[in-house]
Order: sequence, then C-alpha cells, then structure tokens
Amino acid sequence: MLHPRLLRLGLTSLIAGAVLFTNPVAAHEPYLALNQIAHASDAVMIGTVRSIRVYETDETRMIKTDVTFSDLDVVHIGDRSQDVGDEITLTFVGGMLADGRGVSVCDQPHFAEGERWMFFALNDGKGYVNPFVGGPQGMFRIVTDESTGIPFPVTAGRCAVVDVQDGAIQSTPEVLFIRDGIAQCKSPERAAPVTPRAMDGAISAATRHIETAHLPLTLGEFRREVEMLLAGPGPVETPLRDRDAEPAFSKWSKRAQKSVQTVDDHAPAEHHPRGTLCACGYHDLYAVFEQVDNSWWSFPENNQGMFMWNEYIDIFRYVNNDGSWGDNGDNEFGGFPSNSDLQDTWESSWGTAIAKTFVRFDSVCGEFDEADIVFNPAYTFVTDLSQSLEDSNLVHYQQVVMHELGHAWGYITNLGGCNEDYSYSTHSVMHAYYNFIVENGRGVHAGDAQLVRANYIPYGALGVTDDLGVESYYVLNNGYDISRTDRDTDPGDTSPTVYHQGAPITLENVSLENMGISTLFNVRARVFFSSDQTINNSDYKAPGYFYWDQFIPEAWWTGDLTTTVPTNVPPGDYWVGLIVTEDGENYEVDGIPQNNKTFLTRKVRINPPPPVNDECEGAIEVVSGITTIDTSYSYTGGPAIPCATITNDVWFRYVPPCDGRLTIRTCDNATFDTVLALYRDNGNCNSPLIECNDDHFSCANGGSRILETIVEDQPYLIRVGSNQEGQYGTVDLELHLDGIVPNDFCSGAMLVGEGSYDVDNRCASTDGNSESCAGGQVYNDLWYRIVAPCDGKLIASTCDESDFDTRIVIYLAAGACPGAIKYGCSDDELGCGNGTSIAVGDISPGRHYWIRVGGATDLERGEAVLTLTCREDDCGDANGDGSVDFSDLEELLENWQQSVPIGQGGDVNYDGVVDFDDLNILLDSWNDDC
Repeated sequence: MLHPRLLRLGLTSLIAGAVLFTNPVAAHEPYLALNQIAHASDAVMIGTVRSIRVYETDETRMIKTDVTFSDLDVVHIGDRSQDVGDEITLTFVGGMLADGRGVSVCDQPHFAEGERWMFFALNDGKGYVNPFVGGPQGMFRIVTDESTGIPFPVTAGRCAVVDVQDGAIQSTPEVLFIRDGIAQCKSPERAAPVTPRAMDGAISAATRHIETAHLPLTLGEFRREVEMLLAGPGPVETPLRDRDAEPAFSKWSKRAQKSVQTVDDHAPAEHHPRGTLCACGYHDLYAVFEQVDNSWWSFPENNQGMFMWNEYIDIFRYVNNDGSWGDNGDNEFGGFPSNSDLQDTWESSWGTAIAKTFVRFDSVCGEFDEADIVFNPAYTFVTDLSQSLEDSNLVHYQQVVMHELGHAWGYITNLGGCNEDYSYSTHSVMHAYYNFIVENGRGVHAGDAQLVRANYIPYGALGVTDDLGVESYYVLNNGYDISRTDRDTDPGDTSPTVYHQGAPITLENVSLENMGISTLFNVRARVFFSSDQTINNSDYKAPGYFYWDQFIPEAWWTGDLTTTVPTNVPPGDYWVGLIVTEDGENYEVDGIPQNNKTFLTRKVRINPPPPVNDECEGAIEVVSGITTIDTSYSYTGGPAIPCATITNDVWFRYVPPCDGRLTIRTCDNATFDTVLALYRDNGNCNSPLIECNDDHFSCANGGSRILETIVEDQPYLIRVGSNQEGQYGTVDLELHLDGIVPNDFCSGAMLVGEGSYDVDNRCASTDGNSESCAGGQVYNDLWYRIVAPCDGKLIASTCDESDFDTRIVIYLAAGACPGAIKYGCSDDELGCGNGTSIAVGDISPGRHYWIRVGGATDLERGEAVLTLTCREDDCGDANGDGSVDFSDLEELLENWQQSVPIGQGGDVNYDGVVDFDDLNILLDSWNDDC
C-alpha cells in the first residue's frame, strides 16, 4: 500500500509543475550586538517565570502565549516602557494547545515555570510576534553553578558569556554544566577531523581547535557590562526599523484574508526546549506554495530558494498568486505586509524581525496545515550580494528566503524539543542574518542537507547526492564570524591588509563542507587573487593546493590554510578567494557548483617586496653620520610604543665604539611624518624600549629626535616608521655620537713620540679650524702632542693604513689651542690609497708640536694607524737602508723631475718632487749613515 504522502504526491504534481530557478540563504532576525539590543529595549529585567498560558484569540483565532514573570529585578526602564509592577506579562505569537493544535512562528521562545531569565523587552504597549529585541538574542537564562550556587547568564541556546568587547558578546559553545566557575561545553557536531595536506608549494594547513572549558561572566558581572553600555552612547544603527511609522509598502503586500476556523480555549501543552538544529513536522509532498505576482522582483528569488532546497530532496512546488494571503489554509509567500496587515492577520507587529514564517498544525511534529512566509517592508532588500556586503542597511534577500523556506518544510518549528535560538555549533541557513558574511544564498550547509533528507526520506525523491561547498565564514561559539587573513587583526578596520609579492599568507578559519551523502575523494582547495568578486580559475593562483584524501558525507571542516602570494600578481588591491573541487581542478563537476567558490570580505593590497630590513631580524648595520633610507612597501611590525602609533617601519642596528651621548634625528629631507624608537638589542628582537619620539620641537614637518646616553660595544636597535598606516617615504637618518674620547679636543692632546699609534675617530667631535692647506675642515678630529726628537722633518702618515678618508695637520704648539701656525698639511696624498695622507713639517729639537688627524667629511669615521717619524734634513737615504750610496742615486735618477709620493722615489727632502734639492742633499751625505 502506498504511503498517504505518495498518494498525494501524484495528485499535486499535476497542478504544481512550475519550474524553479535563480538564487538565496539565512535569517529572519538580524544579528545584533549587545549594545544594539540594550539601547533598543524598553525594559531590561531579571525575572522568574510564574505562569504560562496558551490561548486562542476571539478576533482572528490566533494562538498566542502569555508568559508572566515575577520576582522582578529591574535593570533598566526606558522612556517608552509601560508601567512595570511586581510582575510583567509578555505576549508571544504562537504556541501549542493541549489538543495538539498550534501555530509555530520563527524564533518563538519557550519557557518552563520556575526558570529565571534576564531579558531585553519591547514594552511600549504594542503587540509583537516576539517582544524580545532580536528574538532569542534578547533573552538570557539564569543557571547556577553546581558547586557554589553562583548565578550565571546563558543565551537561549545555553551559551555562556565570557566577555563583552566593543559592545558585542563573546560566548562559548553550548554549556553542559557550570561547576566551580568553569563552564564545560559541548564539542561541535559533524565536524570532519581530518586536516588537509599542503601540496606542491602550499605551506601548511591546521584544523581549528575548539576549547570546551571556559571561564564565564557571572550574572553580576554581565549586568554591570549591560549597565555600562546603557550609560554610554547608543549604536549608530538601530535594530528597530520605522518603529513609530507604518512603512509605505502596502502596494507590495497581498490582501489579507481572515481565518474561518472556530476553536475553543485550551490549556498549554508540555514542551521541552532544546537548543540544537532539528526538525519537527512536515508537508505531505509536495509543499505547494502560492507565489507572489510573477511581475514582482521577488518572484524569481522565491523560486530560486525552493529550487535550491529541491536540489537536496524534492519538496517544493508553486502555484500562481490568487490575489490574497493570510490565515486561510494555503501555503503562501505573503510578500511584504505592513505592521497593520500583520496585526490584522496574525495579531502582531514586526519588531526587529526581517521576515517571519507562520505555521499551523494539528499535532506535534505532524503534518502542517499551512505555512506562510512574509518579509518586513521596513528593510531594503537586494539580490546582489556585493551591495549588502558594502551597506549594512541593505538585506540580501536570498539568504533570508532560504532561512524561511527551512521553517516552511519543518526545520526548527519550536516544537518537539526544537528551539530556534541562533546558537548552533554548525553552519546552517538557520543562523541569524549576518550582513558581513559572503553568502550568495545558493545552497544549504551539511547539517541542513542531512536534516532535510532525514525528514523526508523515503517519501521524497533525492536530488543531488554529491555537493562540495566552501565558505569564508565559520561558526565561532555558536554564531558566525568571518574568515580573515593573518594580517587582518582589527575587525573594525575595512581598509585592505597589506602583503607583498611572494609573501606567506594565511586564510584563517575558512570552512569546507560535504553536503552529499557519499564520501568524496581527492578533495582540493586552491587560493586565488582576483580583481573582482567573481573568483575563477583564470585569476592569479597561489602556489600549490590543499588536499583531503577523503571527506566524509554531511560533515564540515574549519581551519587555516597557508600559502604564498603569487610573484606574478601586479601590485594593487585584490579579493582573496577559494575554490574547492573534487578530483581535479574543475569546480563545476559536482551537482551544485554555485557554492564551490568564495572570497574573503576584506581585500588585500599587494605591494612589491619590502625593504630587507622590514623586520627586526633583518636590521641593517649603520654607523655615525647620515644614512638616507626608504621605507616604501614596508610592513608594520614590532611592539606598540607609548609615545605614538608607529607603522610601516624599518630597522637598523648600531654598535657604539665608545660611551657617549647619541643623537638620532629624522629631521631632514623627510617625505613623511616620522616616528623613532630606540631599543637595547638583546639578540632576539624581544628588546626593551629605551626611548621613542614623534614630532620633536627641534624638527620641522613631523621630524623626530632621540638623545640618549649609550654604552660602548652594546648593540642598539633603531626603528624608523610613520605615524599613519600606509604612509611611506624617504628620510635622512642622522646618527651623531658625542663620545668620551680623551684626545677629542686639542686641550687633551695625547703625548706621543716616534712610532705608530691606533687612531679611532668614530666617537670624535670636530673642534679645530677649517684648513685650506688640508683641503678644508678636518672632521671628527683627534689630537696628539710631540716634543721634536730631531732637527729636521716630522713625518705624520696614515698612508694605506686607514679605512676612512683622512686629513692631517701639524701645528706649532705655541699659545692657546688649537693654534694658528701650521707646519704641515695633507689630504689624499699621491700614492696613498683610500684618501689617506702624509703630512711633513719642519721641526726644531725640543719644541712642541700638535698633530691633528680627522676625516675629509663628517661621514668619514673609522680606524687608522698614525705613524710619526723624525728625519734629519741632511740625510739622502732615498731607499731607507740606512746609508747613502749608488742605490739611492739610482732611485733618485729614475724619478728625476717627477712628482712622487712624499718621501719615496728619491724625494729625500719630502716635498713630493725629485729635483736638484734632493740631489744636493744626497751628494752632501754621500757614504754617510743616516
């Protein structure tokens, strides 16, 4: 014998064979932050359920439920609120009578006598489908710690509150119990535990770990958070649309038709709520829905929603609009009824709801008599996902219609243990409406597919049996949050996150699902970079892919995928997308390819590679002087500093050659507003901050300066950045060290004799005069004093013995420092490399002379060897062997009348030219030892 559903199936198929096509997924209440809920409420109270009364009204025979709360603790009363005495009775549309008849409405809550609740209510004298702000989002059950008896609030779905951040609740998974202040929570359902492998150039993958033990807020702590929110400013966007005015949408709603049923009052039936995804009730197939007029823009969207559910199991058909809607025994899309129309038909107002589904039935979890879907005209609906992502005032219609059709076939009808609370541990079209998730409404999720099949098999024909999906959002403690890249750390910032070509990039908490009934093999996920939101195989593909050997049916996976930005991506802004495939690269091979692609809600900006010293680990060694730096395309890295925001920074390492006072400046030639920070380098880039500065008074145009005492040979890190993200440029980084050097000044000149002396002017200052005979100023100079040991010439040389360009001046040490009588000068001596010098001065025995050694410019600092030699005037020893003979004459004649390095090639009088003066000295000292 055929089942009655199958008998009816043959009849209805003859009258409802219309083709269904094009688009939707989620919602009837928008997701609301606690700050929005609190400020929209007329009354915030804590109360105990004293009584529950389910009844049928006289006017429309609508079934309603009155819940009376006593033992009230008033947290807040708004200006609109009605009087509140010792008790308050709130009325909800829907309920179940003792004889099994009833009406189920989206987000209809259920209570038991004796339960204590904290609730955020609309108490302005109007009737609402659900008088709680945000439906179940505005109600918190009070449970007690099993050990201590301390009260804790949990959501309608039994999720504990662990924090309130930026006005939004941070919650746990569903709580099993609270003991000793610790909430023990359930693990998620139908999670696929297998972590994919990173293949062919992809870097790594990790499965998301979900904690099951949490430290929740007590009721007292949560109440204080609510009171602080109410004392502060209200949210920019209110969840109540046109609260005091009727939206002008009557032309879009079908005319209401009254019910003709006659019934008697009944006592309430027993109900045991349970916060989980489940189904209760069904349609005798097919579920034939009367459509809106086929000229309406919503007509094809409704059909697309029915078509998508039919892709999993064949349920829906439609018939044309007959010009009316209401509580009339027909399944209907009721269009966009105003508050007046809704009140006239279902005795309720819209409140915060986006859409509603009303279901009549005669027995618990039995066949439905009627299911009506209506949409709130106070919202502006769009069919283009990109519009609703960019504007939170727009609602993506396809997401909403998929949610409501779920209710229409029996999904969470608030009966038989089912309870719509938006706190589900899996992806589902039955979550609240989130405007910030990338959801095109094409398809359902793994849990949805499993439940709709279970509810209608074997009476419904299976649709697609193989279906993969990928989402850029995930379930975070029973609500949705978006997937992010690893540089997207500020949820409030919508500007693109910055990466460079070839940089590692992690897509955090992306989700893959198998909606099919078979295990899928060779599942691959690939990352793409696209200039638009249409992700396809022709976009820039990241290296490699992520591979699951197999993916079990009707299950999901959430985790992190790490790869690198393709090096061939031109600089610019891109959407980061994912494509999932089975057994190859073609994402259109499975039954429903529309859900095989997604993209992240926040763009990335791809730049050329950053400077080599972008991170602390790559710090560039610098010395005293001026270094022109370029911060272009640098990232923001390193810890925060107290004096300013520092972004797009680069790093330098400085090792002082001596103790002293170091000046660090970015005052000159800056093309951006700079920020400076100085750290002690402890070798692992976890260094303590010494000092920072932004906009020093001595610098123009946002330049910065740091002055700090430093220690010889102690490494330091210098960090240069901007005070505004995305601001790059060039600047002169100037380091000036006033070191503690004994012979830094003429007055402290070091007493020396003939011989060689180490010179280190890296910490020296400049205190002498500019000397034209030496080529100009002698920078960063050091001073030496010698008592002439001979009658002749003093030769002061750094020739080929210095790592910087030297200048040397010899002064007569007579009078005050630094003296004005010059006895010798040298700069860039002929034959000496690296700009080194040889100075020669005529000296007299016993007299004092100063030798000044420094650099040719202020940047010339380093180490050298100064050699001092005293030569008699009458010595003709040209080759330096200690005697004057034919070998000296031969060397002199080879360079006759040529310029030679001082003291070489026969230049025995040290004037740099070989001539008769040198020959006469040589002949006068012939055969002498000298």
